[in-house]
Amino acid sequence: MPPNVNAASSNIRWKMKLLFDANRSHKLVSRLADAFPEASHVRMIGLNDQSDLAIWNYAKDQGLTIVTLDEDFYSSL
Repeated sequence: MPPNVNAASSNIRWKMKLLFDANRSHKLVSRLADAFPEASHVRMIGLNDQSDLAIWNYAKDQGLTIVTLDEDFYSSL
């Protein structure tokens, strides 16, 4: 029988480093801290009012994966 996935998932820590865009709540960082301890939000690092290109470049330089609801984020680069 497979192990209880729910019990095991509480101990999972992902190596992916997330950067939440301004259109995602900054509260996600603390809510997901157990699974994504290196997550951040543009507001927390002073990029809240920056262009998509500035956010993209920062994420690229820091090895971060951008989490956004901005449907045209990539096309605006």
